[in-house]
Amino acid sequence: MDRPFQHGLSLLGAAFRVWQQEALRFVLFGAFMTFVVLISGQVPLLGIPLSAGLQGPLEAGPVYATLKILRGGRPDTTEFLGGSRLMAPLFLVSLLANMAGFVGLFLFVIPGLLISTWWLMAIAEMAVKPQASLWNVMQESGAKMKPVFFTGFLLVFIFTILEAVVTLPALQSMLEDNTPGAQAIFPVFLAQTLLTPIGGIAVTLLFIERSPDVAAKLNLAAKGPDPDEEAAG
Repeated sequence: MDRPFQHGLSLLGAAFRVWQQEALRFVLFGAFMTFVVLISGQVPLLGIPLSAGLQGPLEAGPVYATLKILRGGRPDTTEFLGGSRLMAPLFLVSLLANMAGFVGLFLFVIPGLLISTWWLMAIAEMAVKPQASLWNVMQESGAKMKPVFFTGFLLVFIFTILEAVVTLPALQSMLEDNTPGAQAIFPVFLAQTLLTPIGGIAVTLLFIERSPDVAAKLNLAAKGPDPDEEAAG
């Protein structure tokens, strides 16, 4: 039986240890990801769907980087920009998942978090199974999330709260205090730079746990980078 709180904390701890191994590269790529998402969101009319879709190819970077680290290597631009090789399918997966999540968020927040959790592994699934159809990827993500749904929901909830803690005061300062946009947005940029890669690593580790076929193919331990800790739990 999934123990969401302990499992979630274990995943976050393991994700932070992976992040520490290549902290500078993850920070630099996190800054790049955040910059692209913020800039694309400013495109007239198409900003929201463009930003939502581009998150897919970008979020594949931490997936490939994490897999490289778990195999004993050092990720470089080949891994961090690996999503560019699957631009169209990753764009579509991310667009579908994010837009559904946005609709859910407008329905009193919780439905959006539930939808985001259900398709939490979709990017990782497409990244390692590029020949799969969009429908199969979304189905597989839901099937793998089902036994660990509350762990996934806890991860989504934690990162959503952390982002809100930074974002809402920045928006308030822009609206009420006439704070220059660049100055107000800097805390948001910094938070996203740090949180987005760590979140991507945590989801990748959860994906590996739920994908013994992928773990075997890539010669990885299905429990992730710290099997002794998992066994002790």
